[in-house]
Amino acid sequence: DGLKFTALDDGNYSVSAGTAKTASEIIVPRTHESGLVTAIAKEGFKDCKQLTSIDLPTSIASIGAYAFRNCNALTSIVIPQGVPSIGSSTFYKCSSLESIVIPSSVQNVSDSAFRECISLTTITIPSGVTSVGNYQFYGCTALESISLPVGITSIGSYAFHGCSALA
Repeated sequence: DGLKFTALDDGNYSVSAGTAKTASEIIVPRTHESGLVTAIAKEGFKDCKQLTSIDLPTSIASIGAYAFRNCNALTSIVIPQGVPSIGSSTFYKCSSLESIVIPSSVQNVSDSAFRECISLTTITIPSGVTSVGNYQFYGCTALESISLPVGITSIGSYAFHGCSALA
């Protein structure tokens, strides 16, 4: 399958594209050898320009920064329940990303997480999130609707800059 697994200190594994960098569809397994696959490595699938879909197992508990940056063909993704945060620039320049499901377990969405996702039209931020980071939706020109929780206490610099479709 070409995926690269890296052993973590707790006996589980992180995953990255490895030689599957040109795959269009990837299914990340729940287990590898004797451990669970619990993390998407930092830059794990960065520049997988032909990736249209990726299926993440419920064992995933962390997604590293830049994990899907420049995945130009990725159209949708479901983040598994249990993931507590979305790292910096995770989906930066995922220009075909139209849909993302963010579970209620997410408490933090880092800076530039959805920056320049020019096909993203709507998004719901879970109730546990209290801030919108810097450049979070910068350049999301198709974004028409965003549902923010009532507990938002801060909005970062340029968080919605260039979101010309927002009413």
